[in-house]
Amino acid sequence: MSYYMRAKEAITIKNVNEDTRAFTISVKKYIQDFLQGVRIESFYNFSMELSVDDKVIIGTYIAEDYRKGVIKLESLQFTEEGMHKVIENLEFHEKISLNLEYSGFFFYFYHYCISRFRILLDEKLKGYATYFANEQQEDALTAYVFTEVDGELMMGYIDDHPFDQYKYINEWKFIRLEFVLNLEDEIPWDVYYDALETANEVAEEFDLIIYFDPNPMEDSDGSSAKPGGMEIETRYENGHSIHKEVMTSDEIEEYYMGLKKIYNTLRDYTKDSTFDLQLIPLDKKYGESTVVLKLNEDKELVLRIFDPYAEELYIIPDDFRVSRVNALEEAMKGWEDIQIPMDDSFLE
Repeated sequence: MSYYMRAKEAITIKNVNEDTRAFTISVKKYIQDFLQGVRIESFYNFSMELSVDDKVIIGTYIAEDYRKGVIKLESLQFTEEGMHKVIENLEFHEKISLNLEYSGFFFYFYHYCISRFRILLDEKLKGYATYFANEQQEDALTAYVFTEVDGELMMGYIDDHPFDQYKYINEWKFIRLEFVLNLEDEIPWDVYYDALETANEVAEEFDLIIYFDPNPMEDSDGSSAKPGGMEIETRYENGHSIHKEVMTSDEIEEYYMGLKKIYNTLRDYTKDSTFDLQLIPLDKKYGESTVVLKLNEDKELVLRIFDPYAEELYIIPDDFRVSRVNALEEAMKGWEDIQIPMDDSFLE
């Protein structure tokens, strides 16, 4: 059983003591796991740049056929045997940097990216190692940093930014929308009609589809609505989305206010929810900023910007964030069929 992840990672190490040597050994094992495909179902792409004492090794994924391929290593300074020897003896080198960019499907219960490194990073590495990761697990965006800034350790998840700080970006490319509220078994009719009226307005304005049947099972006595849930998503025709491809900042805010009004109307009757609104700048000079919808600590629906490359970063301490994969793995621990150990050679 696997999950999709797209990620970028950057690691630097000044390997001069026992703490940095132990960390370097962990990084070596990480590289070897990629090269051997340990607990990796398939790659879409993979690229690696490993610099060791100012000599460079490049790794590129070469696809052979569906779900099969190899990572080819190249270097101007090392032979093929020499490249493997450098990686095998990485902990004996002093100046190391590793840059990775990849996407693919990874098996559960064997961690890559942030889930792996956040437990390896320690204050003892301050001034000797840095780590940055930007990842997408399924639809969830996350970023993490471990570095020293003006003598202070910056360590933790990178928080998102207020949408208002990015109003200078006026045109955004629409990627997708999923808006799902799972509701209590019964809701009052006036609440149902209030939410439906707003949903119809938003759907008409932005060409969306609403799923909000008042009694989908037809077993109600009519005293209350029993829709089960509210779902709004992008409309498709012949397999292609017909949603407006480019939106201005003002249109995005109007979009958000409509969705927020629906959520506020149904909030007291909502058991759980899923929000996946993503837009990126049309002009690539603005980088990888992404518009997202989320609930804040007060369970309010907010419009935010995910920008792990911002000049000013807000940090969330480790203890306050759990990844989607970590949470699902915790829920899966009781499944006996998942817990049966699998032979490494089968998964590789």
